[in-house]
Amino acid sequence: QVSARRLRSDERELIGSYDEPFVNAAWEAIEDETYSGGVAVGEDQFQVKRATIQGVSGCWVIAQETNSAADWANNINFGSEDVQSLKKYTIQDESCGCDKKTLWWCSRYKTCSTYKTLGTGFDGFIQGYNAARLQVKSLVDSRCSTSDNLIVVGYSRGAGLLAPFAGAMYLEGLWSASKIKMVTFGEPRSVDDELSDKLHNKFTKWRMVNANDLVASIPFDWFGVKHFGTLRCLNCNYAEERDRPFYAWDIGDHTSYCQFFGDSAC
Repeated sequence: QVSARRLRSDERELIGSYDEPFVNAAWEAIEDETYSGGVAVGEDQFQVKRATIQGVSGCWVIAQETNSAADWANNINFGSEDVQSLKKYTIQDESCGCDKKTLWWCSRYKTCSTYKTLGTGFDGFIQGYNAARLQVKSLVDSRCSTSDNLIVVGYSRGAGLLAPFAGAMYLEGLWSASKIKMVTFGEPRSVDDELSDKLHNKFTKWRMVNANDLVASIPFDWFGVKHFGTLRCLNCNYAEERDRPFYAWDIGDHTSYCQFFGDSAC
């Protein structure tokens, strides 16, 4: 493992007005995490802990990056999937069963409690989010307080899994928007255009991208998916626009984020 380090002076300038301590601490949290005592669902691993990392305190939610052939297979599993809620809602419709019949039709349905769909997204990541979301939320409830900053961090696939989690925490009013802080590195697109628009700039989210990182450009926007949050691009030759990069090609740029933290040999 490569330990996170302070940003070099030139990269610190690139961060500009962004809260540099969160970026540094986010990288250290990802690189140093062992996932002991966390959540494991299939190939995906998550950790929740109340901690202070490089002086940044809060409830840290971390997901492991792509690290196996099975992960890569999931990453390119093209299709769409419903993004499921984190809490149940009381509804009254035919899915709950019939409470009263008039002649041969149901005139009143039963009420029941169920999870609802918040939107849709790319199934390569949303399936993993759906499978793990309740276990991750349970750890947040048991280990943290809503007075904490909820600091959600991920790299590569881990970022794609946690973007809908942070979004759900905001949309369902489970955490104050002012206390949700998300930092990602090499994040792929995970949620569809409509859901992305509901989340964009609603809470603090910094999306760090290294030059022509291939993973940050997939799935391509013509799949109906879109990034949300503020892009901060390192060594890029394109504008720091919300959904960039559109089409990138360099997997080497995806595997070398640690260079920005002082490790030239990574």
